[in-house]
Amino acid sequence: MLLPLLFLSGLIFKQLDTEYNYITILLNILIIIQAIYFIITSYIRIQRHKKKIELFASKTTDINLNWIEYIIISLFILSLFIAIYNILFVDQDLNLIANIVSLIIIFFVGFNALKQKEIFLIRKNKTHLIINENNSTKRKLISDQHLEDLKTKLLHIMTVQQPFLDPELTLVSLADLVNVPPHQLSYVINSGFNENFFLFVNKYRVEKVKSLLLNKDKNHLTIMAIAFESGFNSKTSFNTTFKKICSQTPSEFKKSSSSL
Repeated sequence: MLLPLLFLSGLIFKQLDTEYNYITILLNILIIIQAIYFIITSYIRIQRHKKKIELFASKTTDINLNWIEYIIISLFILSLFIAIYNILFVDQDLNLIANIVSLIIIFFVGFNALKQKEIFLIRKNKTHLIINENNSTKRKLISDQHLEDLKTKLLHIMTVQQPFLDPELTLVSLADLVNVPPHQLSYVINSGFNENFFLFVNKYRVEKVKSLLLNKDKNHLTIMAIAFESGFNSKTSFNTTFKKICSQTPSEFKKSSSSL
């Protein structure tokens, strides 16, 4: 809706006599208000959607939604720029500098959109099934006995095969190891462990990091080298996840453990 209004403002009302300039100003003020509403609403929806990604992926570095936030902010800036330009220079068309700024923002949006990975590596109907199961009141998808059996099998696989060491581990790939459908594995993790997939997997990675930090044979390794060896592939994600789970940074943990 923003771009049609912007072009209407820039192409139609600029052709009217100066006595109608107040209409142009009013229209551009409405554009600014709409842009503010757009960015606030979009930000809220993105924050809600970020939580859903953790139902499918054990890392969010490459598939987070920051790029969408950048696009929204870029469009917001573009809307404000054109609207304010139209108010200050009512009788003028966009000059060369203004057009260059607009093109830079548009290319920035396109570049960030094209380089992104797919967020959900699951069929659309399965994606909705998993999300609906986690958003609604827990309904019994399998029997209690089957749930316990799958929990035992899952714990065995996580302990023996250690699939969490793969930074690309997803709900789909882990479900293949357990030999159950992805939505069923999601149910087991959610109902059996009261966690989402992201937290479930990264707890194992954090425990692996902690054990290696306490291992004297690994003293020659940096904390990040240990993190990469434990399944993390991003410094930011590692530090954030470790502190979320342990309530202290990796450095603080290592220091406190060394003093014991």
